[in-house]
Amino acid sequence: MSLTDVPQTRFADYSRGNAVAVAATFLVAVIVLALVAAGYHPPKAAPSKDAGDLATYVRIVADMRHGQDYYAAAHTELVNGHYGTRSVFNWRLPVLFWIAAALPTQAAVDALLQAVALVTLAVSCLWLRRTTSFAITILAAVALAGNLCTCFDPNIFLFSDITAGTLILLSVALYGLRLPLLGFAVGLLALFCRELVAPYVVLCAVMAWRDRRWWEVGGWVAGIVAFAAYFAWHYFEVHAHIGPHDVAYSDTWFAFGGLNFILGTATFNGIMVTQPFRMTALVLPLGLLGLLAWRNEGSARAGLTVAVYLALFLFVGKHFDDYWGALYTPLLMIGIAFAPLALVDLIRALGRQPPELAEASGQASP
Repeated sequence: MSLTDVPQTRFADYSRGNAVAVAATFLVAVIVLALVAAGYHPPKAAPSKDAGDLATYVRIVADMRHGQDYYAAAHTELVNGHYGTRSVFNWRLPVLFWIAAALPTQAAVDALLQAVALVTLAVSCLWLRRTTSFAITILAAVALAGNLCTCFDPNIFLFSDITAGTLILLSVALYGLRLPLLGFAVGLLALFCRELVAPYVVLCAVMAWRDRRWWEVGGWVAGIVAFAAYFAWHYFEVHAHIGPHDVAYSDTWFAFGGLNFILGTATFNGIMVTQPFRMTALVLPLGLLGLLAWRNEGSARAGLTVAVYLALFLFVGKHFDDYWGALYTPLLMIGIAFAPLALVDLIRALGRQPPELAEASGQASP
């Protein structure tokens, strides 16, 4: 695509009625989310830099570098941090901790994620440059940089949701470049880093089945079986370390947080975490609008991934799990890049005459 080409969005072909329905839904979403944002109370931050999830993960890696097994180190630190250790889902999968402990310094660990983030940004921009305009690619690069900048925070590699979300974006971009084998491999790696990648994996398997890529369907089936065995081993390792001092949270992950939780997860979005929550009330609908409007064979994977996570998070997730948004917000930023063009085409469609009026107008002309 040349530098001067301006792609059309799906809205360019919409009838006036369809455009009215989309515009009304968008405006209602902005208003409702703004009202939710006005009463939203974010989870309390850790009282100090030595408390909270990330500090706990850093201590686990330090213990591992001194010779402790992951599960023994995790148990000690989680109990000391008063976590609900009786649930396996409060124990992170060990892959990222193994990698971090195997590297000589924390600087090397940080550099690894930073390199992955830069590669992801470059691959995403290459994908967009091949399929859309130069202007949209630049907008996407800026939006993605604003999201992926989190990868340059110290120790953030151990925050598995951020690492897994970056890998999901890389996987989607590789699929967009028609490199399904690499997209599959990166997506499977993301799953072994964080079990919450499972919805993306299932979506990829369904899309492979739809497109009759049987080798990929077989790969996903084998990968899911391997992950199930890995998670079963993780489950038994966790329960082998549970003792009398372990406690369980009184509530479950089926918290039905609704739009409050959706807003919280969407705010966990790079530099957006520093902005007022009412900004997220606009950014989330704009991102969804852009993803809906994007007309490209690779766009469905990005849009459906975001939609699946949003639907899931309406029901699943405790109020302090807002960091789960790191799994889908990188893809949402691509939608932000398409939002200006989507709005232009939507406004044009709103001004389009109904077919019967256009025909009558043509007949009335001399």
